[in-house]
Amino acid sequence: MIHPLSVHFAIVLPIIVFIFQSIYLIKKDRVLSKTALILMFVTAFVMIGAWLTGSKEATDVYPLLTEEGQTLLLQHRDLGVTLGIGFAILTGIKLLAYKRECRVMETVFAVLLFLAITQNMIQGKMGGELVYKNGAGVECPEEDED
Repeated sequence: MIHPLSVHFAIVLPIIVFIFQSIYLIKKDRVLSKTALILMFVTAFVMIGAWLTGSKEATDVYPLLTEEGQTLLLQHRDLGVTLGIGFAILTGIKLLAYKRECRVMETVFAVLLFLAITQNMIQGKMGGELVYKNGAGVECPEEDED
């Protein structure tokens, strides 16, 4: 199960990018903006990895879930695809803002990133519910016949 490992990075990296971006907007040190840009590229790749591992593992888990769990898994998948596309677009916005040295674009990026992070947190909550409430990806120990 690689998905649980990859998603933790997908959750925390955007927050780290937001911290660097926010400090950049206050201090106006371009090194901070460049760091945010590099981390945003890493985030985009991690999001792709989370989506790929989730797609693979969802195929195995889906038939084992209740109807409620299956519905939640499909919502989780749909939000994951939306977030993947969204973070790719955000990476493009950040790249343009950095190259053009455009403060307005940098600020718009920070606001959009914050909104994406809130959706990412909802995604994480859904994933947690899939595991802890619906048993997705959890192996049950075999019962002893003794």
